[in-house]
Amino acid sequence: MNVVTLTTSLGCRDPHLGALKAYLISSIRSLQIIDISNDLPPYAIDEAAYVLSVAAPDFPAGTVHLIGIDSIAGQSMPVLIKSGEHIYIGLDNGLISKAVGDNPVDYCLALPFEQKDMISPLRKILAPVVVSVCRGVDPFSLGVPTEDYQHDHFQLPVISDTVIKGIVTYLDTFGNAITNISQADLNLISRYEIKRISTHYKQFTNQLVTGYWDVPAGDIAAFVNTGGWLEIAINKGSAEKLLGIKLGQMVTLSFAPLPG
Repeated sequence: MNVVTLTTSLGCRDPHLGALKAYLISSIRSLQIIDISNDLPPYAIDEAAYVLSVAAPDFPAGTVHLIGIDSIAGQSMPVLIKSGEHIYIGLDNGLISKAVGDNPVDYCLALPFEQKDMISPLRKILAPVVVSVCRGVDPFSLGVPTEDYQHDHFQLPVISDTVIKGIVTYLDTFGNAITNISQADLNLISRYEIKRISTHYKQFTNQLVTGYWDVPAGDIAAFVNTGGWLEIAINKGSAEKLLGIKLGQMVTLSFAPLPG
């Protein structure tokens, strides 16, 4: 059974998402369609890339990921990118390369299209390619190999002798703030003691914990989440609302050598 995921900004209020699924399921009745998220902001490349990067690895080999974010007519070419055992189909706006991250790209195909179809590339260009791939069509018959695609990455934190400076890259439904500071970044300071975790000079906490359960309800918790990123949260509360954290805001970790 073919598995197709959807990561889009189509929402659930308008008919577009239903029409897209109807086309896919009418083309292949046995298709299994899984929503990763369809409520992402229309032009939020980084937010969508984060969501896809966290969810995609849990899907089985052979999964096809259909992406419809920032689908502005004529500004990005349609592409099919294979990385590992997964295929990503979307527009070349940097989202796929960010979601794939450090995983090697096996190949990228530039997909042909007619300009008139760029008014609705998700349905008119990308979805038919998904159907062809799921029917077993050789991907190389669907497009032309290219190296000329966006090789984008998430913004990296700035690391100095006593400070790591990152940014908030995603705010989830619960108001938790996910940053671009990774476990690998924190490993660089494993011999140091964290003195302060703050944003815009407002100190939140001075320690990392394992998870929400390590602090009482209403207290701040800073920890590395299941995706491997530093997260700032409030146990049974919203860090976004109660701490005033915003997307793109700087997060600073100050630290000093461990005593002795």
